[in-house]
Amino acid sequence: MQLQRISVVMPLDGPAASVGSVAPVSRRWSRERWSQRLSAKGARGDRAADGSGVVLAGFDGDLVVEEGDQGPVLRYTLKSAEDGEPAQHIVLALGRLLEAAGRLERSSGVRVDRSSVTVQIADRLNAPNTDEVRQRLQAEVVSAVTSTLGFATPDIIGGSVDPRDPLSWTLRGLAAPSMAA
Repeated sequence: MQLQRISVVMPLDGPAASVGSVAPVSRRWSRERWSQRLSAKGARGDRAADGSGVVLAGFDGDLVVEEGDQGPVLRYTLKSAEDGEPAQHIVLALGRLLEAAGRLERSSGVRVDRSSVTVQIADRLNAPNTDEVRQRLQAEVVSAVTSTLGFATPDIIGGSVDPRDPLSWTLRGLAAPSMAA
């Protein structure tokens, strides 16, 4: 199954966490062409016209810092992926988000809270929001974060069961071995 539109989101944390504090960093990333590592094709950095976010838009993925429900968040959206299993696509998206999180922390002093991640799959054709698909992909999400990325088994909060909404899960209590105190 080839999934499209996989978004992974981690909250920003600390006093320096704001959309405005990330704008200069995104412009530098765009000039350095680092953003191309997030996307096989080129990427372009812009600040949203209303000032609500910072976007590095690429051919197969976008990196965004925006205001979420609980404050600023770092979001990576994998628009499309090569053939493979859903867990591989989720690992790819999470890997790119974690790489961006590390670079953002080193470049700006903004801290990314890695103890929580939201995974959203907005692909109603290949992953409709049904009980069967939701259960199967939840197992893929958990496998991606535990087996492949080495995070601890998380607490999982499922998203909407409305078939019109995208599939989503919030995983809390994550702690990777390399980040444990």
